[in-house]
Amino acid sequence: MSRPILITKGFFGRNHTIHELRNMVMSFAKENLKDKKVYNKSIKKSIELNWQGLKHDISSSYQFYEDKLHSISRLRYILRNAELFEKVPNEKGCKTGCIYKMTAKIKVSGTEYDVWIVVKETGKRFFYDHGLLLQ
Repeated sequence: MSRPILITKGFFGRNHTIHELRNMVMSFAKENLKDKKVYNKSIKKSIELNWQGLKHDISSSYQFYEDKLHSISRLRYILRNAELFEKVPNEKGCKTGCIYKMTAKIKVSGTEYDVWIVVKETGKRFFYDHGLLLQ
């Protein structure tokens, strides 16, 4: 796997509450990511960033939530460079769509994470979700 994608916490400013940061990330995603497509080199497909998926991804809170929020600033780059590690058929088989499991590495202000990305194919459309795992 390649070197980690560097992410700084300064993109959205500093010294915000987690609620303020989440709102800033929501605004950024709505203005810069909503309804965009990102071509992934590994699966050779374009991944759609729809508003429903972005809201869900940003709102899902867990252990590394603050760093995940900061990773949204480089989401296009992360999705573009993520590497496929498993392709599995959905419940109806790959004729109707597969599930692509991918990974990337990021470094948020000195802390390295493995990023897991799940891309679900529905017909000819591809939607994503992502999370962080501490290395």
